[in-house]
Amino acid sequence: MDEPAKSISNKHSVCKQVLAVLTVLCALGGVMYATGVGKHIHEALNQMITPEQKSNLQRRSPSFGKPSEPLEFKTAAVSADYKRCSEYGAQILQVQKGNAIDAAIATALCVGVVNAHSAGIGGGGFMIIYDKKSGKTRAINFRESVAELERADTMRDIQHLMYEWKVRETKTNVPGEGEWIGIPGELRDLRWRGRNMADYPGKICFNLLLRSLQKAFQRPPP
Repeated sequence: MDEPAKSISNKHSVCKQVLAVLTVLCALGGVMYATGVGKHIHEALNQMITPEQKSNLQRRSPSFGKPSEPLEFKTAAVSADYKRCSEYGAQILQVQKGNAIDAAIATALCVGVVNAHSAGIGGGGFMIIYDKKSGKTRAINFRESVAELERADTMRDIQHLMYEWKVRETKTNVPGEGEWIGIPGELRDLRWRGRNMADYPGKICFNLLLRSLQKAFQRPPP
């Protein structure tokens, strides 16, 4: 028997062995489920765990409990992943008489401070704006941007860029990760929105935010 034939035969043999093992395991699982043996084994293992060990297996943080009931708002609502930021955005609407853009800018800047590992002026984002007067909706993309030469519209384009990056890296022996560092777009976009679409002066908004966070947010130790 030649080598290719031996290789095919060995593969068929391995497949048959794997199928045989899977068949036996499935049959064993079915028997344990039908007879209740699996349940008895599970209960016996639970009895072997001491109360101290059970306490160590509990959740590290308490559960959030049941979700709250949906709320209805007559005029507006502000929601962020940090309560104080939501309150600050609402304050911009209620007390400072700003518009939705003002509240969005204030809330985004606040979240960038208290949740800096996943948000902030070092990145970018998206914004959807509905203009009630005109009835038009606009979607704005202010994500990070890279050089035009690194443009990729499809996953295949991304794979091609990565291949070229690796080739250059191999030839020059210089790491090429820096080519993919994006220029942050959040601060530039929020600044433009604040100048052209907001009702509240941006400088005052920043000052109020700083004073509010100094009182309400403690920076964790390094």
